[in-house]
Parts: sequence; C-alpha cells; structure tokens
Amino acid sequence: MSLIRYLPAKPNDDRAVVWFDIDNTLYPPNQQIVTLVQGKIHNLNFEPEEAQALHRRYYTEYGLSVRGLIEHHDVDPLDFDAKCDGSLPLEELLAPDPAVRKLLEAIDPSKARIWALTNAYKTHAQRVLKILQLEDLFEGLVFCDYAAKNFSCKPERRFYDEALALAQTTAEKSYFVDDNFGNVRGAKWKRCAFLYDAALDAKALAGTGAGGGVGNVGELKPEDGISQDTQKWRVGRKQIVQHFAPSVMKSEHVPLQEAESVQLLHEFLHQPKDFMTHPMRYTTSILTCLAYGLRCGSYHDPIVQEVEDTMRLLSNLLVPGGRPPVEDFPLLNYLPEFISPWKARCKQLGHKMDKLYCDLSEIGVQRGMQGLNINNLAYKLRLGEEHTSLNRHQQAFVCGVVLEGGTDIVAAVILTCLLALITHPAAQRQAHEELDAMYNEETLPRWQDEQALPFVRAIVKETIRWRPPLPLTVPHRTDDYYEGYFLPKGSQCRDECSLSDNELIIHLKPVFCVAWAIHTNTERYKEPEQFKPERFIDHSMSMAESLAQGDPLKRDHFAFGAGRRVCPGIQKAEQDIFIAISRLLWAFDFSAPVGVSISTDYSTVFMGEGVRIPKKFPLVITPRSQRRAQTIEEALLSATDIFSQYGTYRPAT
Repeated sequence: MSLIRYLPAKPNDDRAVVWFDIDNTLYPPNQQIVTLVQGKIHNLNFEPEEAQALHRRYYTEYGLSVRGLIEHHDVDPLDFDAKCDGSLPLEELLAPDPAVRKLLEAIDPSKARIWALTNAYKTHAQRVLKILQLEDLFEGLVFCDYAAKNFSCKPERRFYDEALALAQTTAEKSYFVDDNFGNVRGAKWKRCAFLYDAALDAKALAGTGAGGGVGNVGELKPEDGISQDTQKWRVGRKQIVQHFAPSVMKSEHVPLQEAESVQLLHEFLHQPKDFMTHPMRYTTSILTCLAYGLRCGSYHDPIVQEVEDTMRLLSNLLVPGGRPPVEDFPLLNYLPEFISPWKARCKQLGHKMDKLYCDLSEIGVQRGMQGLNINNLAYKLRLGEEHTSLNRHQQAFVCGVVLEGGTDIVAAVILTCLLALITHPAAQRQAHEELDAMYNEETLPRWQDEQALPFVRAIVKETIRWRPPLPLTVPHRTDDYYEGYFLPKGSQCRDECSLSDNELIIHLKPVFCVAWAIHTNTERYKEPEQFKPERFIDHSMSMAESLAQGDPLKRDHFAFGAGRRVCPGIQKAEQDIFIAISRLLWAFDFSAPVGVSISTDYSTVFMGEGVRIPKKFPLVITPRSQRRAQTIEEALLSATDIFSQYGTYRPAT
C-alpha cells in the first residue's frame, strides 16, 4: 500500500480518524460501472459469463478482483488498471452530491480526521474524489500500490496495520465505513459501519468489531415510525383517511372550522400587525380539536409554539440536502455521534416529537374516556388498537403525522393568497363583487355556498398552483412506467438521468413529484407565471375529486401529491383554506402601503426548506365597513359555545 497526504500531519495528533472506503460508499452502487468492469475483464480473453463469475469470485475471496487475476491468470496489475478502471467513463457516470459533502463537512474537525481507505490504485481513487468534489475534505488517502510486489489490500490484516501506521493512529481511535462486510470483518476496529447482507447471521457478525449494519432503508427509521411504505404505515394512513374523509369533513366538522375562522377574523381586526401568525393558530387549533379534543386559543398557545418549532426542524431535515444522505448511504447512520453533529439534532427532534405527540395523544384518550370529544382521533385509535395492532407509540405518531401535514401548509396557502391579493387588486375586487352579491354585511360566507362562489374557489386553486406550499411532494414509492421507461419502487435519479434498456441506471436522489415544475409548465398552463384565477373558473370539483381523475391533464394542481400518496387530509385543508379566504375577503380590504412595491418572486420572498411560506411583507388591513366589524364581534360571542366543548393543553413542567 501507499499514501497520498492532502493535509500536513500534526505532531501528537490524538484526534479520531474516520476512514471511508471510496467506491460504492462515497457514491451509491452503480450497476453500469459493475457491468463495464466485467466487460473489461471479458476483454482479457474471458467469455462474458466467465468474466462475470470471476469478478464476483475474486472480489469475494480477495477483496479485490485484480488480486485473483494476478494470482491465477498472471495479469499485470498496472496494465489491468489502465485498461479497466482507467478507461471507465466515470465523468459521465458519477456526479458530486451536495448532501455527501455536507455530511463530511459536518464531521467536527476538532475531534476527527477524515481519511480514505481504498483497494483501488491511486489514479482511480484520486479521479473519483475529484469528480465527487470531495478531495479537499480528506487529510490522506491510503490505496493499494499495484506497482509493489505482493501488495496488500483489504481485508488483509497487514493492510489495516499499515494504514494505521501511515495515519499515525490506533484501532481504538479509528472508525471505518465500508460497503463490504468482509472488509469490516478484517478491520476489527473500534466501530465499523457496513451494508448488511441478509445472508449473514449473528454468529457471522460475532467478534468482527462491527458496530451495526442495515438490510434496508426502513431499518434506519424508528421502529414506531410510519413514514415508510410498510404495513404499519398503511394501517396508520387508513385511520387518517377515515377520520378526515370528505363525507365526514363536510357533515361533521364545518361548524368547528367556521367557528375558528371567526376568531381568525377577530385577530385580523384587532391585531393586524401580527397577521403572519394568525393563520398558524387557526389551522393548528382545528387539527388539535379533531385529533385530541384540544383547541388553541392564541398563537402563543404551547401547542402552536411546539408544533411550529417541530415543523421547522423537521422541514429542514426532510428536504433534499437538508440531512445526511442515509437513504442513499445507510452505513453512514452508524458514524459515532461525537463526530456527527447531525445525529444530535435528529435525536433532539425525535425526543421533542416523542414528548409532544405522546402527551397530546394521552390527553385525547383521557378526554374520550371522560365522554368528552369522543370522536377525537387519539381516542378512536386507542379503542381500535386490537384491530389495528398499532402500539401506543405508533398511535401517537399517527396523530403526529396529522399535525405535521396539516398545519404550516394551510397557513402558508392563506398567507400566499394575501400576497397575491395585494399584488393583483383586480382579482380582489372581483371576489368582493361575488361575495357582496351573495351576502349582506350581517352574514358571513359559509362552506355550504362554496359552489355558488366560483371565483373565490378559483382564487384558492390558483393560489396553490401559482406558489405551491410544497414545491416537492413525497418520494416515488411504487413501481411505475413513464413514457415506456420502467421506474422501480424507490427509484432515484439525477437531474439528468441516463437510461439504458428501459431502466434507470444512475441512482443518486429520490424521484419526487416536482409540483413547482408541473405548475409552471407552459403546455399545461398559459402564462403560468401570472396569477390568473379565471383559469379555474369552470373547475367545480373539489381538490380531492380533481386529483382522483384518471387523466392527470384534467387535474387542477399537484400541491397535495398525486396517486396513492395524495394527502389524506386534502378535504380538511380545502375547507380550512376556502372558509378562511372567503371570510377574510368578505371582511377586509387588503392592500400594500402607498408607494410600496411588493415582489412575489418564489425564490426570494418565500422562505422555508420544505414548506414554502412568504416572508413577512407590508400589508394594510382595512375593515370593509363598521357593520362588518360588528358582525365579527357578534359571531365570536356565538362561537364560544363551540370553543367551550374543547379543552386546553398545559404541558407538564
């Protein structure tokens, strides 16, 4: 073996060393590279099937296929490297991944050094690190010196001992990340991470020094999580779908939504400067009433504050590049926490979610047992736990998913609509005319009249299309075909995917439904950059009905997903938004301050890594008449009868 040092050595450096294998570790396994390597072996006068078998056999037996070729076929290693690894079109097959770089940068340099440990020759190793744009993050590179006689390689003991000496460290201070179990077994260092082979049993793992392994991405999630496409996820989702079914929302929950909207109007009337916070209280309170029998009387309610903070942290972790790429590189989940600060953030968020969701769930159950709000979701889940087989923690997280998906998204749409109204006053005037033709100054708009208010409905739909709250929806989770190409479940791709034999062959990022791209497609929407509610004036279907259409070209938008993973609370969200927008338009004139120009640029005036919400913008809120303001006061007094049916949350100190 030999060494390339990128950074100068420090005397008496006692920091830990994190060793990374390169191929299939710093980038996901790439079947096309494997196929090309096998083809290069075939060029050495082996038949294709024999070349494939020899590649597998020698890689397994020696940790390096060229070692077997040297041992049994008198192959010159440098000549083989030039004709094999050296001739691969890696620049076409690999690309930098910002998430991988972000992960390596997150390793605390005051506590650990990063080294590469590879069975490749130096030219290939340096080339890959350069393509991946990671070269500057490594202190050193230990590689197999093909020019040396009887060179060592992983998983030979001599290779690891020499590597430790070159890095001037010890096994006790070394952490090793590799995709090959044999290499991990050979190292026997303090903590190793590897991709688990289901064929290996506990006996095979004993004494290896391996800290852990994973068989699939799902094992990286908490046992009680329901985000993966598992039976538990399907059971939990079914409970949510039933609880928020369109028929249930329309027949049972409208009075609550309309009562909460009255407080929303009251807050806009008396606290106009705080308009950015009012929608969050409104939508959170509706959800907590339905999920737990608890309401939020103000934005400063503990539930609102906890939910908003949780959603901010969760959103930052879930967006592409916002968290370490453990789905592409499961073995990275096993790096020690003291050199992986992101783990501490994940644990902190996990504990925060555990406490909030479990506390709220137990309160909801207790209220149901006392005969209060017996239709709250937490209580219904407890009553049905024998049938669903969801344990108490899973039940709490089913309700938690409701909070995650139904609070900040609705608030974002309401605020985005206000931004659209002040920058498109003609649309606001037309909405006022439609509402004034239906209601007098003593009558608030009602959900039951939604079909009679086509322009207000169109404003809601156009707001969601124009500036979607979720520019990216959930990842692709099922086998599918697109224009003749097969996309298997869990497919991943780059911005520009290479396709061969009708299969995706480059796997770097999950396949998302990019709502923003669909919503700005000029073939689908004329002048998509313009806010034009009239484009939806004849769309009388609800959002749920529109998404259920077989022809995707007939759907109004894709902000709430598509296919099997469409948001299960879409009807609740639509009612929340329509009731709020129609009543805000009935009650107020919204405008920008005189002489102030307002931008609506999606990339600069919106914030949020996952849910996109407008940054605070100047807004003048003017009651349309004194009588309308009086109607709001009177309606709030009437709404207290509904509010009194729900409890409040007081977290334990």
